[in-house]
Amino acid sequence: MRLREAGELEFIRMLRLDARQASGPIALGIGDDAAVLTPERGSSLLLKCDAVVEGQHFRREWFAPAEIGARAALSAISDIAAMGGRPVALLLTLLISSDEEVAFALEVVHGAAEACEAFGAGLAGGETVATEGPLGLDVIVAGFVPAGRELRRSAARPGDTLLVTGALGDSAAGLASLRGGIANLPAAQHVISRYKRPQPRVELGRFLVESGAVRAAIDISDGLLRDAGHLATESGVAIVVERDAVPVSPEASQMAQTLDVDPLVWAASGGEDYELLFTAPVDAVPGLISEARRRFGLPVTRIGNVVEGEGVRVRDADGSDWAPPVEGWDQFARG
Repeated sequence: MRLREAGELEFIRMLRLDARQASGPIALGIGDDAAVLTPERGSSLLLKCDAVVEGQHFRREWFAPAEIGARAALSAISDIAAMGGRPVALLLTLLISSDEEVAFALEVVHGAAEACEAFGAGLAGGETVATEGPLGLDVIVAGFVPAGRELRRSAARPGDTLLVTGALGDSAAGLASLRGGIANLPAAQHVISRYKRPQPRVELGRFLVESGAVRAAIDISDGLLRDAGHLATESGVAIVVERDAVPVSPEASQMAQTLDVDPLVWAASGGEDYELLFTAPVDAVPGLISEARRRFGLPVTRIGNVVEGEGVRVRDADGSDWAPPVEGWDQFARG
């Protein structure tokens, strides 16, 4: 059955049948004019909107329907994580052709809802819009963070150490593997999974807030250098990245060798890794690294320093500057 045959009301009825009952902060979910969230005492509300469009952010032939929805939700959740918040609710607007199958549309929405549920958040509502253009998803994620303790881009200080979670370049390596038609290689399967299903560092972000030691943070969606640039600009400082310290996974390195690419280019400018980039005073760094490993099994790596000045510099082992061919993702420059 196609959406034009089912109609909007029937499609929403189907979603409501599958949706979980409102719980926790969601006092009222799908079916009314607006969702109702119950505030948490001592918390601030975080709101993040994000959008993905077929052809610009994903190709349908590479994704199952549920993966499309999940990726849209997870990329927005990552921004909540970057501020140390806990996601609690998702609103989803689905822009879709009325000629699409109902089953396809339901799977897309289910994918987004299930991705949120993994972090304790629920689908609270949204909108459906018929379009003659490409498939699009516009998501809003709400989260809570202890009042006045959210991690911001503007708090880095000269003398801080720059740290990053996980490994960088996997997502770009996954995209390159799909484009290169070599998705069947074992290493490719790993990086493709990282491209298709981001892993927001929600628990780690909350730990960084609890630690009281972390000054500034951002998630890496536009690329390490561009997002480091956001931290530098908002904080009024300069950032020096040590090229050889940037962590790259064995799988990304293997795919870089296969495709004859410098893996540091993917790590520095590929984007969509959704790892956390943050700063902390030097004396707090050993404890943060050891606790992240102990509590979450997640590596945290020192990759540079915050200094006086402006902009971002990548320093090679010999002390010279290094610059990748592309700095990072720019929505309009690449559109």
